[in-house]
Amino acid sequence: MALKYWFEFTDVKTILHRVEISDATFTGDSTQIYGSCSLEYSETKDTLEPVRGSGLQIDLEADSDLTFYDLYSEEERTFSVVYTRANETLFNGWLSPEGIYESFVTDKWIISLDCTDGLGFLANLSYVEDATGLNFVGKQSLLEIVVNCLKRTKTPQNILTSVKIYYDGLDQTLNTFANVYYNADRFVKEDRGDTYMNCEEVLKSVLEPFGAVITAYKGEWLIYKPNSLVDSSLQIFFTYDNLGVALNPTSRTIDFSFDLGSQIDAYYPHHVNGNQQKTIKSSIGAYRINYKYGLVKGLIYIDNFTLSGSSSGFLSTTKLISAETRLRLSVRTTSEFLNNEGFSSDVVLKITNGVDTKYYDGSDWVVAFSKMALQINGNFVGEITRTPFLGDISISIPGVNTYPDYLNETGEVYVGFSIDIVPAGTDQEKEGENHTFQRTLKPSSKIKDIKKVFNGDDESDIYVGTIYKADETTTTEFWTRFGAAETKPLLQIMGEERMKMYSKPLQVYKSDVYGYFNYLSLVTINGLTGKFMPTTYSYDALSNITSLELMEVLNTDILSDVDYQLTFDYGNVVEPTIKG
Repeated sequence: MALKYWFEFTDVKTILHRVEISDATFTGDSTQIYGSCSLEYSETKDTLEPVRGSGLQIDLEADSDLTFYDLYSEEERTFSVVYTRANETLFNGWLSPEGIYESFVTDKWIISLDCTDGLGFLANLSYVEDATGLNFVGKQSLLEIVVNCLKRTKTPQNILTSVKIYYDGLDQTLNTFANVYYNADRFVKEDRGDTYMNCEEVLKSVLEPFGAVITAYKGEWLIYKPNSLVDSSLQIFFTYDNLGVALNPTSRTIDFSFDLGSQIDAYYPHHVNGNQQKTIKSSIGAYRINYKYGLVKGLIYIDNFTLSGSSSGFLSTTKLISAETRLRLSVRTTSEFLNNEGFSSDVVLKITNGVDTKYYDGSDWVVAFSKMALQINGNFVGEITRTPFLGDISISIPGVNTYPDYLNETGEVYVGFSIDIVPAGTDQEKEGENHTFQRTLKPSSKIKDIKKVFNGDDESDIYVGTIYKADETTTTEFWTRFGAAETKPLLQIMGEERMKMYSKPLQVYKSDVYGYFNYLSLVTINGLTGKFMPTTYSYDALSNITSLELMEVLNTDILSDVDYQLTFDYGNVVEPTIKG
């Protein structure tokens, strides 16, 4: 990026502020202009809201010779904007051309332009490869998914993560996000088939199960847990560049503590003006998480099997599958056969759990070695009797025989074999899970909206929402928080952390503050008990005043007071209600 415009100013405390506007296509000398700025973060009513974008409003002095029309672009991410205060980067993002205008009644005027860090773009951008637009396939680590989403902002910043929830067997000195994997097929919308989730949805699917939040912090992306901050304002982060490559050093410790009080008590920054007030936000009595499994398409898939007289010896990979699962065998051909002929094929379908092994003979599962003999003259679909037990299922093609003159004029036929899960039907098969949480002692009547998530634990990998360990094959089952003696499903931990955060009525403090402090701060307010974090935030740099709303954050140990129930979703999810 080449520097095009820049301006500097000092605030009432004589601290230097600088804003730079750059353009990759610009050539020539940069121009000093005159203006001021305000730093803002998106408003939220929830301290666990996972995506917190930031913005910068810049006010520029325009005149008939400097209209700033050259800052207009149909592409939102053309002009890069960097804001520093006392040589510390507070904002890195992109200029929006909206707001540029020219006055016809005066020769000088002020224009206000908005800038965004790019997180706001993600709701309109599909989760696809940024350079090519192609969809992702296969397993991806959570870190890789985060990197792919943030690439779409085109705001290249380091990425710091601190999650502190680990699956059983994961060394707690390692970064969870680098050692947990999702199936990229999870992010294809089932109702469309060729439509992909947007990057904001995907990013939330990574962050929400861990109670994590992402926001910009001093020119970097930080992923942190508000619950963990309550216990300690000092947090250790794993550090990566914008491509997900570990930095050196690989970790960094940041202290987020900040004390706020009045000027009379010698605090700086301190609260000012007459808009100081405290209100109360109610606690939560019940909460439900709904997890839709999503069936793997092509559980086992053998593609481009070429018929050329005879073929043999093809063995598929194995897949862990739960008991009592209905399967469907499909054979797909790429060309029609002449004279109503086709080919015959032996198919060996086997399931084993390491002790018992059974084979499918075409009508049932049997102990003795058996195979299905298929005669096919076109596409074939056949349903398979329910599987007998939890185990690894595999398919092999020991031989394919063709008939004379079976081919049409193309000279060859490609065949695909696949095993798929039969979708839920009239027998009310499970579509997912409901994780329901309720306070049992003096519950609030407030019920949080059902939270839908796309990933969860499962012993089998027949579902696209299944979470995988670092080997990308073993599925997760139980998790633990750092230093805790527990083994629980991840979605149970997710629900418990929300219940803990809203375990009692929360104090909400609203005020103007004279002075700057970072949005990502754990605030202690003189004269009030508890710890607080911003939910609204706007820093006017020239006047040195921060307008904000702070909400109390909790991590109260109330789990003995929380009734947790796991039930299965048969397609009729309803809102939780309060007992008693």
